[in-house]
Amino acid sequence: AGVAAIGLALCVEDRRWLIAAGAACVIFAIGVVVDAPIAGRLRVLIDPTWLELLKNRNAYLFPSFYDADDLILPIVRGATILLAASYAEGRLRTILITGLVASALGIALAWFAGAEVPSVLLLQMQTWRMWWLTGFLAAFSLGYCAVRLGQGAARDKFVLAMLALAWTMSSQGTIVLAALVVAVFVAVPKFSSGVTITQKIANYTWLMLAVAVVLPAGVMLVRWMAYPATEGFEPVFTKRLNALVGDTMLLGAIALAAFGLPAAFARIPQAVALAGAACLIVFATRLWFDPDSYAREIARAQVQVDLARMTPRDGEILWLKGSFEPWAWLRRPHWLGDIQGAGIVFSRDIGMIYKERADALTSAGLDNGALVRRYAKLPKNWLMTPAPEGVRKICARADAPAYIVAPTAREAALDPALRAKIWTAPALRVEMSAVGDKVDTAQIQTYAVIDCAANR
Repeated sequence: AGVAAIGLALCVEDRRWLIAAGAACVIFAIGVVVDAPIAGRLRVLIDPTWLELLKNRNAYLFPSFYDADDLILPIVRGATILLAASYAEGRLRTILITGLVASALGIALAWFAGAEVPSVLLLQMQTWRMWWLTGFLAAFSLGYCAVRLGQGAARDKFVLAMLALAWTMSSQGTIVLAALVVAVFVAVPKFSSGVTITQKIANYTWLMLAVAVVLPAGVMLVRWMAYPATEGFEPVFTKRLNALVGDTMLLGAIALAAFGLPAAFARIPQAVALAGAACLIVFATRLWFDPDSYAREIARAQVQVDLARMTPRDGEILWLKGSFEPWAWLRRPHWLGDIQGAGIVFSRDIGMIYKERADALTSAGLDNGALVRRYAKLPKNWLMTPAPEGVRKICARADAPAYIVAPTAREAALDPALRAKIWTAPALRVEMSAVGDKVDTAQIQTYAVIDCAANR
């Protein structure tokens, strides 16, 4: 996306670059015709079976499947970039516009490939990821607008308040669209020349915005503060803290960039200010990535000796509801994990093996179909009580795993016929799922280790 944006910018500034772009297109077209490596994939279409699997397991490849809610943040990003471009000049303006155009072209190409012509190359390129460039451009544009509009007249401050409202309320579609429409309407003199925005209106708008963002966050934070004290809850609080106070922090950052520090801070000694800034940097770095205790144990990738003793025979491990665990903790291949479905767009053979094994698990009652129908919003059943019949179906296969590891509740009564051994993980895994208007929390630390040799 960055290369495409720079290429478009060069073509805008100097049209002689169009000659180079045209030559590159001709060379690529020749490669497609002669079936050159990579280029030849453009004319190869994905067959219906493979395509159906991709649509079920990897729906993110197809922009035509995006819900209306999925479009809210992209609209906010695009509007912010365009607003910044309207105030910018020269090369900065060109880069902002060409970056947005390149990103939009990536989405359009992915939509065309998924909805009309499922070319192997186009789907494997995943051009929808070009939109990620707008993440950087929008963040820069928001800061640029904050500094530029914060120093302007009351009208500019009002526009900035509407833009900040769109960002902090990005989960509320109607509010976001209304705020963006108002921001654009007031920002363009041709539309709002007869509208008067006084300093008092701008100030009250910012005050109401602060109340609308900070007050709900404070109420929710008080409600959630008691949650980490739940017995046995070990993962860190950061993820939910960011979700609750993130909008407040964003609004504060916008206001700080726009209006600077309050006058009271001018009396603070420079050394104290620098120390405070350093502490904020450390705190922000900590919040940037702070995995829970289970993820940290996976990342450490230390062989679990006690588990290795329970699984002495060679062969693959089927870790139900797991992902990296067999590789990280046993140095063993995973018979089938959700993460293995991420790459099926690059190999039909791997995709068909993935689907066949996933269907076998569903038939055996060891999965509810979510391994394939990942976006079907199926119930999240994290804790399992495997039935001997289902285990035997998997263990009787010619390509059966050596062992099956299943997450179970501590008080679960397993069928003695399984002859399962109980293993306790080095860290607690916590999974939260939305069930109606409530949040269901599953705590996983106990696993049943089942030997397929004893269950055929």
